[in-house]
Amino acid sequence: GARARARSKRSLPMTMPVCGPRGALCVALLFVMASAEPIASGQAGYWVKLKGLHTSEGSMDPPFTEDGRDFTVKVVNNKDKSLVLTFELNMQKYDPLEFPKIFVNGKEFEYSPADVLKYEIPLDRTIAPIDQIYRVKVADPAGAVGWPFSHETSHEYALRVLQAPIFEEVAVAVGLDVRSMDGKPIEADKHFHPGDRTYHYRVSAESSAVRLGA
Repeated sequence: GARARARSKRSLPMTMPVCGPRGALCVALLFVMASAEPIASGQAGYWVKLKGLHTSEGSMDPPFTEDGRDFTVKVVNNKDKSLVLTFELNMQKYDPLEFPKIFVNGKEFEYSPADVLKYEIPLDRTIAPIDQIYRVKVADPAGAVGWPFSHETSHEYALRVLQAPIFEEVAVAVGLDVRSMDGKPIEADKHFHPGDRTYHYRVSAESSAVRLGA
């Protein structure tokens, strides 16, 4: 009996930390233990931030942080056809039935928490440069709550995507216009093609110069 009670007292700090001479419980420890439980949807403090936001191409500036809001992604290769965003959730922050909603430019991104969350952005569909902003919003699935003024718990990331144009295609000529100084056209030995680099023209011996246009 006495030995059992003594062993119980000695093992107490391992199972229930004690602070103070009277054996008061450590409030700070209890708070940490309680805060580990996910906050329910519709309640203040519901988690609406991404743990990570990754890109398949380019670099993000500044580096992603869950509290950040504005980021820029520069796609170095101007021939990349797409940019894939991967959203990473902090799974420990959620009840298995209350994961957040994700929206991209106002449209809901439907997903299963068991999947890798990927969103594809098309690139290089024209020769023009790309400068677009994609807004990724993480929101409480409960929507706007509260009375008398409702409020939506959410956090939005603005991702600016930049890609340079394909300069060799921007500068491609569509034809050659060769004329004598009096304005008469001079025909080449073959039809124009952007891939050909050599053309021959017959110019009269009296002509000292020609006009060239593209």
